[in-house]
Amino acid sequence: MIDYLFYKLFRASQRSSVPEIAGLLAEMFLTICLSFNFLAIVALLKKTNVINYFPTKNDFIYISIGIFMLTCLLHFFKFRYKRIIEKYQNEDYTSKVRGNLIVTLYVIFSFAFLLGIAFYKPGVF
Repeated sequence: MIDYLFYKLFRASQRSSVPEIAGLLAEMFLTICLSFNFLAIVALLKKTNVINYFPTKNDFIYISIGIFMLTCLLHFFKFRYKRIIEKYQNEDYTSKVRGNLIVTLYVIFSFAFLLGIAFYKPGVF
């Protein structure tokens, strides 16, 4: 799933104003999505009193940098991102539409979940 998400973000970044750095832009956006997912899960666990820890601003920055480094290592080590692009490059039209829908729903769900956590037990931290 992360490979396909990377591929779709890579293709979207290629169509942007700077296609030469599409891989880096895709990694940055992937890191933002995964960091928000991590933050939302930790916030939900904190609000439901499952854990008693919530990352500070600096902790969150370090976690995000760690996620970025891991995803870069995952995709750029031995040029693995090229194999990912070749794997998904010959999608048919229905697969592309379905994939775009899934990626769009994932991104919307990621941000909506974080927003929903804010409204769950407001003021509790």
